[in-house]
Amino acid sequence: MAQTRPLQLRVRVEAEGPGRGPQLAASLSWPGRVEKAIVSLTLFLLAFDFPSLWFENRDNKAPGQIIAGGDIKTLAIFLALYALSFSRLVNNGNLILAVMRRDRLLSAFIIWIGASTFWSINPGLTARRTAALVLTTGFAVFLVIRFPLQEIIRMSAISFGIGTLLSYFFIFAIPASGVAGSGWIGIFDNKNSLGRHEALATIVSLMAASSDKRWRSVFALQALASMGLILGATSATAIIGMLAILGNYTVFRLFRSRDTLFGAVVFSLFATGLGSVVLAYGNLERLAGLLGKDVSLTGRTDLWSAVWREIGRRPLLGWGYDAYWNGFFSPAHELWVEMDWLPPHSHNAILDYLLVIGIPGAGLFVAAFVRGMYRATRFIRENPGGLALFPIMMLSYGFIFSLTEAGVVGRTARWVLFVVALLTAGSNESTSTSAAGSSDRRMENDADEADVLDRGDHHRS
Repeated sequence: MAQTRPLQLRVRVEAEGPGRGPQLAASLSWPGRVEKAIVSLTLFLLAFDFPSLWFENRDNKAPGQIIAGGDIKTLAIFLALYALSFSRLVNNGNLILAVMRRDRLLSAFIIWIGASTFWSINPGLTARRTAALVLTTGFAVFLVIRFPLQEIIRMSAISFGIGTLLSYFFIFAIPASGVAGSGWIGIFDNKNSLGRHEALATIVSLMAASSDKRWRSVFALQALASMGLILGATSATAIIGMLAILGNYTVFRLFRSRDTLFGAVVFSLFATGLGSVVLAYGNLERLAGLLGKDVSLTGRTDLWSAVWREIGRRPLLGWGYDAYWNGFFSPAHELWVEMDWLPPHSHNAILDYLLVIGIPGAGLFVAAFVRGMYRATRFIRENPGGLALFPIMMLSYGFIFSLTEAGVVGRTARWVLFVVALLTAGSNESTSTSAAGSSDRRMENDADEADVLDRGDHHRS
């Protein structure tokens, strides 16, 4: 089958019979402007949700008003956007399988989440949230197949940049919706969400600036604007996370061409993790006072102790994906009665995974992350250009905001980019699989996938 134009992923299938060389498993048309617009809109909605939620007055929200999220209209819109995107891969299921085989641990993690429906305390909710997660993961796979990494970063940066400008507009023009208490929240529902997203936007903007010479200054200013929102949000975890991200970015750039890169990565992540643990558990009244917090990080340490107790009740299988924190009629109400506040999650990703999908599920995520970091380190050494830093920076972001926040797993733009990072880091791994529908065909990733980075043929529109 002839190839019309080169795409990021090129899968070879050995044809039957002696003397017949490999041929492409599929021929895909080059992404057009309409497809890019649909992808950008989907990324925007995954990051910022629908405008109807931006105008709520958060100061007047009742203390017990917990929004579970996800109505029929929201589901229908996302299904339509996903369907429009996935339609470009019709009859190319072998490409999807080839990409997913780059990270079998990720696939196993998703399968385990789906399996938790069978023992979930709320099977209907777990099934719906699992379906949303699978579709969002599929959207990330679609991006990897259809677009080079530079284009994914550019579309994400543009979408996030629009959201950053909207947050500034709400803060200064509509403060009733853009400010809550003493901190900025922009178009989000709380300052921690704003800070967590703008830390991600900072990474994406820095990556876009390092790979796009034409718009480098614009993306650099966008990164500064995102940092400004983090500072205005006065979220301690976001500020510390931003500093950790900038520190890691500096370390990775300085050591990328050295033999000690892997050691530098391990040391940098260890220092980041240790600093966060010390901040959470240490006797740091002075530092906490500077950040406007108590030494327990707004009750997180008390919450973690209570969550450990809940994990012990169902350690192997957990309570079911997204089934624990679901309002006053869920098991979380016991913790809410015990606490002085209404936490929507454990404020630690690993604890949350242990709570809802048990030890095997949490173990699969940790294993996928550790292998992803190893692959991302090799990816930096084997690929030139600033974009080679994206996988390791995205995985570092996931690590940093898993320590005292909810992590990256979910129907969000950060999960999309996290999956893109894992699959991109594994793009140089050679795999062999059976082609769909034929037992005597063999699929393997083309070794020449260096064009995942900034190459001239990927600058075409």
